[in-house]
Amino acid sequence: MATYPLSPRLDFLQWCKTHADVFVNNAASIGLSPATASSFASAYDAARAAVDDQDAAKEAAKAATQEALEKVRLLQESAALTVATIRLFAESTDNPTVYNVAQITPPQPPTAVPAPNAATDLSAALDANTGNITIRWKATQPEGANGTTYTIFRRAAGEADFAPLGSSGRKSFVDETFFAGPDSVEYKVQAVRSGILGPMSATLLVSFGRTNGEGFTIESTTSRDEEFGLAA
Repeated sequence: MATYPLSPRLDFLQWCKTHADVFVNNAASIGLSPATASSFASAYDAARAAVDDQDAAKEAAKAATQEALEKVRLLQESAALTVATIRLFAESTDNPTVYNVAQITPPQPPTAVPAPNAATDLSAALDANTGNITIRWKATQPEGANGTTYTIFRRAAGEADFAPLGSSGRKSFVDETFFAGPDSVEYKVQAVRSGILGPMSATLLVSFGRTNGEGFTIESTTSRDEEFGLAA
């Protein structure tokens, strides 16, 4: 066990404080010269004073940091209010030179969001109990493009044209209106946003009556948009 603790620091200082008087008062009895005992006591006093100054500086720095954070927060609020007031004045007076005088950037016109991207990787799953066909696809839309919906088109075997079947705000759709009979059915998906049409997807061909263990097979063929007048 150590004669005196080196850490934590406060325990070490307390030990020194306790022994400073002991060493001074009993210097001759414990083999110390008066100068050595006095030097130890002076070293403790100096260390204690320095630690106290450090602790006070820490508290002052903490208070100063909090004060600075609060003042900067208030300045940010003031800046926001001031700039908003200048912008309102420029708009209400229809005077864009206000921005130049104030040396702030005028509001930029909104950037047009590009047309929706095409749906890809179409797939289908058949519910053997209901006969419903669930169509799923992938689609990554441009940043800031909100409100994209998807129109689903269907053409059964023997039909000449694709016809709109329904729409979905998700990347899936359940066809509850297809009845078994035709050997196959085809699907296409097209994204729509604010009346702007995206490219037509490739055709998803679902063929029935095949022995693949699921009662049907699926294959994706090349989109023929121009043939059906469904291009964006």
